[in-house]
Amino acid sequence: MPQGIGPIGIYHSHPASSKIFHSHTDDNTLISLSNQFENCISIVTNGEDINFYQISNEKNTVEIKVEYEEPEVSDFILVAIDEKFEVRISNDLIKDFNSSNYIKIKIQNMLIENFQSHWKDFGFSKNNLNIMENAKVKKFLTNDITEEPIYIKIPQITKEIINNSLILKNQDRNDEFIEKNDFTPLNLTIKSNFLIYIIDLNRKLYDFKNKIRAEFLGNVLPHKLHASILDLRSCKMSIPEDYFLNYFGFFIRLLSFNDKKLNELTVSESNYEFSVKILSSFELFNKIKQSKKIKAYLAQYLSDLVSFSLYYNWGDNINKRINLLRIDLNL
Repeated sequence: MPQGIGPIGIYHSHPASSKIFHSHTDDNTLISLSNQFENCISIVTNGEDINFYQISNEKNTVEIKVEYEEPEVSDFILVAIDEKFEVRISNDLIKDFNSSNYIKIKIQNMLIENFQSHWKDFGFSKNNLNIMENAKVKKFLTNDITEEPIYIKIPQITKEIINNSLILKNQDRNDEFIEKNDFTPLNLTIKSNFLIYIIDLNRKLYDFKNKIRAEFLGNVLPHKLHASILDLRSCKMSIPEDYFLNYFGFFIRLLSFNDKKLNELTVSESNYEFSVKILSSFELFNKIKQSKKIKAYLAQYLSDLVSFSLYYNWGDNINKRINLLRIDLNL
């Protein structure tokens, strides 16, 4: 799930029915979701009207009335990493073109294991200046995705230790039979931007070090490497970049290459499905009285999506839908 988005409930339609109802299956789904995420809602439409449901304290499905409010968006710290590594891969694996996915998984596991082990030695910097451990997080808060980020800094000696451990060989071969020239180097640049939303303004930046680690190693790095493209013929790994969409003041982070052909190989389908789902949800806004701020948020997201879709073969299709939506919502 893209960063910045979390489940609040379920949405479904009964287009063939003139009456909106919540079925037994809908009840069970909402109960199951509510056990995981408190206060979840279920939205049901027949294509014209919309009803809202929630699970009561007595575990019954009840229809509720809703009020639409503009969201209060917390500020965040913008965190980045831009580090280069060298992975040495045994030539017998390089020659086996079917080993691409295996190599990607092993590289991901080696990097995460190393980052976990050495995280305590990592520091932070901004504008090429090291950040002191007693610095207050409030100093670094922003709501501007283009601001200079806080960089994760890996000490040189730690990077050398990590690089020396990034050796990938065929497990069927013994070390004594592998010479140094039996390996091919793979240069790897780990580069990413991500957000950490902050509520407690009185804490120090370093108090959030473990939260930054959890987001980076649990979400950011695995998703990037999973969506990467490894070309064993040239021994080159292409890693998608971060792209942010402004969703009502929250930023959704998607992965994308600046190349249509590369996108078609890995991230195109998932990004298309996500884009369609968001546009479908926006169609509900023609039934809601919209403030100027909400209209501005809708317009901003659609503008971001137009720019994002330029790198996809489905871009023209999405843009046609966006143009119709702009007319329908009077944006």
